[in-house]
Amino acid sequence: EKKITISGYQNGYFKDEELNSIVERIMKISPDVLIIGAGVPKQEIIAARIADSIKNITILCVGNFLEFYFGTKKRAPKILRLSGLEWLHRLLTEPARLWKRYVIGIPYFFFLILIYKFNGYKKISSKI
Repeated sequence: EKKITISGYQNGYFKDEELNSIVERIMKISPDVLIIGAGVPKQEIIAARIADSIKNITILCVGNFLEFYFGTKKRAPKILRLSGLEWLHRLLTEPARLWKRYVIGIPYFFFLILIYKFNGYKKISSKI
């Protein structure tokens, strides 16, 4: 049986200029795995900045997983999860926060894939 030791915690409500001191704390603790659940794209930006400073660290970006795991947010009904429609449940329960991601972001992403497929790889602005 493997056990997990939680060595530290940092909430996601910090200023950009505080990240260097957070990275220093992480370096002192020297964890095997760093779990970041700050939402897209914030968690990926934080992970990239940490990975630039700390080599040989495993970083997991888990989004809302921790809220689902600890029960502070309910997941979609199982039938929607099994049918691949959990995104629809999330859009209907959090429209103000997620509409841009699901209604604009995902179709735009697929549009870029088609452009890459038929025009070859060229740098395309990812600004929406």
